[in-house]
Amino acid sequence: MKKQDTTNGELVNELERLRRRVAELEESEAMLKGTERLLRESEERFRSLYENAPLAYQSLDEAGHFLEVNRAWLDALGYSRNEVIGQWCGNFLTASYREKFKSYFQQFKHQGEIRGVEFEMVKKDGSTVFVLADGKIGRDEQGRFKQTHCILHDVTERKREQAIMQARLRLMEHAAARSLDELLQATLDEVEVLTGSLIGFYHFLDADQRTLRLQAWSTRTLKEMCTAEGKGLHYPIDEAGVWVDCVHQRKPVIHNDYASLPHRKGMPPGHAKVIRELVVPVFRGERIVAVLGVGNKPVDYGASDIETVSLFADLAWDIAETKRAEEDLRRSEAEFIDLYENAPCAYFSVGTDGIIRLCNRRAGELLGYPREELIGKPVLDLYADTAAGKEKAGEVFKRFLAGELIADAELQMQRVDGSPAWISLTVNAIRDSQGHIVQSRSMVLDISERKRAEEALAASNRQWGLTFDAVPDLIMVVDTQHRIVRANKAMADALGMTEQELI
Repeated sequence: MKKQDTTNGELVNELERLRRRVAELEESEAMLKGTERLLRESEERFRSLYENAPLAYQSLDEAGHFLEVNRAWLDALGYSRNEVIGQWCGNFLTASYREKFKSYFQQFKHQGEIRGVEFEMVKKDGSTVFVLADGKIGRDEQGRFKQTHCILHDVTERKREQAIMQARLRLMEHAAARSLDELLQATLDEVEVLTGSLIGFYHFLDADQRTLRLQAWSTRTLKEMCTAEGKGLHYPIDEAGVWVDCVHQRKPVIHNDYASLPHRKGMPPGHAKVIRELVVPVFRGERIVAVLGVGNKPVDYGASDIETVSLFADLAWDIAETKRAEEDLRRSEAEFIDLYENAPCAYFSVGTDGIIRLCNRRAGELLGYPREELIGKPVLDLYADTAAGKEKAGEVFKRFLAGELIADAELQMQRVDGSPAWISLTVNAIRDSQGHIVQSRSMVLDISERKRAEEALAASNRQWGLTFDAVPDLIMVVDTQHRIVRANKAMADALGMTEQELI
């Protein structure tokens, strides 16, 4: 009996132990399931974060093939996931960046990370985007390569802005040394590069808003694609092609499927074939003054192309206006210099210190000096040592310093050979922005011949007067109004009047 009791007790203990073990296992299983659930939830959260992140993520294997990409990556480049996974990353880069990728990928695996490495990737539609890659190498517990983890930052817009800025700087730096035609052609060349186009043209639109004038083709268009005539010719806007839709609609136009346009017109002989085009109008106020067009980009034109072309279309017009103003100014200056140099009177510019700053060719001829010798000479040294010379010239100079306008002052200058030269002098003061007198502008007219004639006439009159009064006959001079203007002494005596009373 005692043995039976012992056996039963052992069985009870064993059952209890088994129950506790089962309970432990059940608790462990519950914990395991909970852990698995938490792990799944964590993985789902990570997957959601990864998949819906605003930045593009990608993972590559050790050979550079795609293991994973997220939704932002696919949206940015336009591919489906099946078109990407398993493909070599270099297949999605432009040719110039493909070799660069090979080099950088080896460095990446060796160093364990990359920072700010630039690549140009090809979208499914053929267009490209620039990205900066930041990444780290994922390794297993033994430190062996597992996969790459990379974030891609789209810097296409930044690169475009930098390229636009650099293009603008290039154009402005060379503006002074180039003609208008050269600058417009250089502008079109820059726009072609920025938009990936193969054709570029620039037309002026006359004030009547109906007449076009071809001003420039791009370099590439002229060399490779277009031999059509027309530069500088005027022709009605109604005879132009569909690209003038931008004038009719008064806004940029894009024709990405040129061949399908029902209102297109045939091209003139030698004109480049057009596949797609973008043309923008240039406004000044309410008036369209010009149009700039580009064509045959390998992929469709878009909003960013409109922005770029519009910017350079405006810049081209500003350049054209500036160059035309410069040419007008140069022409005006040339005309002024010609007038100044070949004027019949002498011109002097004299500082407030009395030193000659500038003079024309006639000034040298008047006084017999080479013009170069007059520059830097004290102006008062040129006047004769007479009351009508240095003395009066000094008075005139003081009046100039006081800001007085001197008109037709008669003075006597002295030529290099010592002979006198009578002049009529007109002087006005030139002032700076603060109103201070800085120099004079003097016009000198040679009146020597007139002075000699006056002196000769005075001498003749004096001689004639003596003769007139000495004649015993009665003499009287009457003008056309029958007024007495002269009578000799004999006439006055006969009338019982003085000569002055008769006149």
